[in-house]
Amino acid sequence: MNTIKKLKTQLLAHKAVLGVLAVFALSLGVYAFTGQNLGTVIENQTVQGDFNAAAPTPVVPAFGAFVGPDILGDINIHGSLITGSGTALVTTTDAAAYTLTISDLSIYSYFDIMNKNDNGSGNIAWTLPATSTMNFILSELGSTRSWTFRNASTTGSGTFTLTAGAGIDLVGVTNADDVIDPNEYMEVQCTRIQYRAGTIGLGGSDTNIVCSVNELLAAD
Repeated sequence: MNTIKKLKTQLLAHKAVLGVLAVFALSLGVYAFTGQNLGTVIENQTVQGDFNAAAPTPVVPAFGAFVGPDILGDINIHGSLITGSGTALVTTTDAAAYTLTISDLSIYSYFDIMNKNDNGSGNIAWTLPATSTMNFILSELGSTRSWTFRNASTTGSGTFTLTAGAGIDLVGVTNADDVIDPNEYMEVQCTRIQYRAGTIGLGGSDTNIVCSVNELLAAD
């Protein structure tokens, strides 16, 4: 029995020695493969199978967004800017006069107006709203917005005239830019200005909105 115990003890000792030798051999293999001291981490090391362990360069997507309707700073636009898409009013009217509303001017940027009574000289005239309404659209000093009007009539000689509402100063290159003939266009740009009452010294005008009108004639 003692002999068997001795043999088992020797066998366990041999296994332990073999285990130590195996670990040592594995360490030598790693050392030989890397060519470095044990414990050194090799960066960007290409190993068998064409696998490159280098970390990939992160790709940062190009995107932008606005957090709300107010932009309190400069904007860099790397591309074309298109505004007013889908904000057109195409209408046929037989009314000789009409006053634009806040809904008209806040929603639409292009007005295509066909004069239903244009069988000769059926003129029509539209009036800009008073500043009490325009101030809701141009809410701050210096605020500016533009609109385009077209006299879509193609027969007769009926004109389209744009007139100023209360508190609005209507200006143009000539004193006839506020009237366009059939198949002509008019550009209108309104700006909120400093209010100066006409009763206070010189230069008072009782206006706080100025709208410039520009009649566009056929160039071809």
